[in-house]
This record gives sequence, structure tokens and C-alpha cells, in this order.
Amino acid sequence: MKCWLVILSMLMFTHLSYSQREFKGQTVYKVKVKRDNMSATKGVLLDADQAGITVRSYPKGTTHLDMSIPAEDIVSITIRKKGNGGLYGAIGGAAIGAVLSASGDSYFDDGAEAAIGAAIFAIPGYFIGRSITSKKKKIIINKDLNTFSENLELIKGYCIYKEEALLTGL
Repeated sequence: MKCWLVILSMLMFTHLSYSQREFKGQTVYKVKVKRDNMSATKGVLLDADQAGITVRSYPKGTTHLDMSIPAEDIVSITIRKKGNGGLYGAIGGAAIGAVLSASGDSYFDDGAEAAIGAAIFAIPGYFIGRSITSKKKKIIINKDLNTFSENLELIKGYCIYKEEALLTGL
């Protein structure tokens, strides 16, 4: 039983190990940029200006790769906030499951019953918390520079380097 709890907890919190440590303390937005006749580029939105956007991707086997994507190549940008909602949801679900399971009559001792209840309630709590914090915003550009310019201030609000992006836009 302990083995299953360890495996489940490792699976639930796997996404935490892939967080970008270099952006600690900042709000990080993950982006997916669709371009015409190319695969989508996924990563962290670093910067935006009139020429286009800069995305930091994390391909396997390398540390990171900064890509400048020209505005005239962008079909759409999907932005999602990277958060810890899954962690908070799992903790809340585990607490509720432990309390509910330990409070009733049981064939097991209270510790085992509480652990089983915590594991069972932590899983849906994780998914509920993750879905609440991962709201997506999709910006359709369709390779139009005017549309990109109209949405530039909105895009700059999601950049890691907001201050620099906003100062260069003035």
C-alpha cells in the first residue's frame, strides 16, 4: 500500500519538477504559438515588440532555446498561466479525504483508513485545482500585422520581461 501511495504522489507532482527555476518569484505564462506550415512552438513568453515575440522553449536534452518569432508568421497564440493549483487541490483533497475516512466506523485502524481516503480524494482534488488555475487565453493573429499591433499591449502583459517590453513600446 505504501508503494502505491509513493507512486501516486510522484505522478501527481511530476509537473512541479519541470518548473522553470530561473523565473522563481515571477508569474510565468506558458505559450503555444501556431505558425503556418510549421509545428507549434511551446515555451515561456519572454518578450514582445512590433517585430514579433520571443519564446523560450525547453527541448529535451538541452537547457533552453530562445526563439524569435516574427509577427507575420504567427497564426495564433495560446497563453496559459503556470500555477500550483494542482498542488493546492491535491493537498485540500487529501485533507478532506483523511478527515472523512478517519471519522467513520472502519475495519482498519484510523491511520490506514485516513491514508486510503487521502489518496483517493487527492487525485480528483489535483485535477480540479489544476483546471481552475490553467485558464487559457487564445489570441488569433492570422499573420496580420495590424491584428498583432492591436493585441501587442495584451501580449506584453503576459511577458516575463514586462517592464522592458512596456518601456520599449513607448
